[in-house]
Amino acid sequence: MNHIFALNALAFFMTLAVVARAQTTCLMIPRDPASSVQQHLIHETRLILNTKPEFTFRAASASGTEMSDLRMYDTLVNAGVQQRRELGQTLSSDLLILIDTREQKGQYVVDLVAIEPAMGIRLNAAVLLWDTNRPHVAAQAVVDEIIAAQTKRTRGIKTVFAIPAFESKDLTPQYRYMMEAYPAWVERLLLHRDGAVVVELAEAETLALMQDSKNGIPLPIVVNGSFLNKGVGPDRVVSLGLEMSRGGHVVGSEERDDVPVHAIGRTIHEMLDALLVTVLGATTEPNTMDPHQGGALLKRADALGLAGFWDNAIPLYFALMFHDAYSEQATLGLLEAYGALLQRNMKRRHEDPLLIVGLGEKIVDLVSTLPTDWRVSNLARLQAALRSFQ
Repeated sequence: MNHIFALNALAFFMTLAVVARAQTTCLMIPRDPASSVQQHLIHETRLILNTKPEFTFRAASASGTEMSDLRMYDTLVNAGVQQRRELGQTLSSDLLILIDTREQKGQYVVDLVAIEPAMGIRLNAAVLLWDTNRPHVAAQAVVDEIIAAQTKRTRGIKTVFAIPAFESKDLTPQYRYMMEAYPAWVERLLLHRDGAVVVELAEAETLALMQDSKNGIPLPIVVNGSFLNKGVGPDRVVSLGLEMSRGGHVVGSEERDDVPVHAIGRTIHEMLDALLVTVLGATTEPNTMDPHQGGALLKRADALGLAGFWDNAIPLYFALMFHDAYSEQATLGLLEAYGALLQRNMKRRHEDPLLIVGLGEKIVDLVSTLPTDWRVSNLARLQAALRSFQ
């Protein structure tokens, strides 16, 4: 009996040890600790995290005192990888969650960055809508991002990517939003791969210089791209280029000419898969458009749009159209965005008439690429969206 009791006790303590090892200590750092909105957000997030046994929530520094350094947020956001590691050693946490909020006309969005302090890199970043009337729902979205970061941390980082803005080879700036739209689409495709993270270019360059056997982080891969538009409206085609480099050396490139607008997303997916096979020896995955890729882009674009940050939302709506060339949500989101920008700049129409003309050209180009049956079935909604331009 004593023998059985001893075995049971041993199993019990081994289970406790596994749980203890699996637990994640999470420290949330607001940009403005005095902000009532950020305080409310952290409070609601903490209520949800406290229901999850795998998480321990921390709102204090390693010394046990409330963090009084108001510059902690900016330091972590702007610091290099090595500085984050050094700072992370003073913070007894497995995950650092940086929280900031932006407000425009009573609408708020949350900027969230999750950092793994031992590695000093960002595991993910998100833009979320903060609805003060539904704080629990908004906080759940924050918790989902924290869980996603923890999943990456526990499964291990296999590949690190950086995706700078694409180079535009156009002679006019009409499609300048695409410089950010293409990277947003490539990022969604890469993040769908197990063990992949996307970092800022500066972080990737630092990691490349710090490579050693101790940090356990793969040598980052930089994905550069370029595009060139030909024609307008339904006749527009695009030439695309993708290039991967590692350690300052080009390790693979792909080019496609005269790609129809409706095939851009699928073509980039094919180019990316081909490069990953060449560079990593990766097995080509089924070329399907995962609905989560489009959903993540739509949520981020809508959050920015609802808060009035249309210039940030527009590239994401375009990226969503790579997922679905005739996306109703993306098309109507772009129409609303152009309408809002037109209203915002009406007072400047005499100073910069080309700005207003440019917005009109963009709306004509957007609508002209849609199939006739799409325009007919959405006629009422299109007319409502176009009233801003009358």
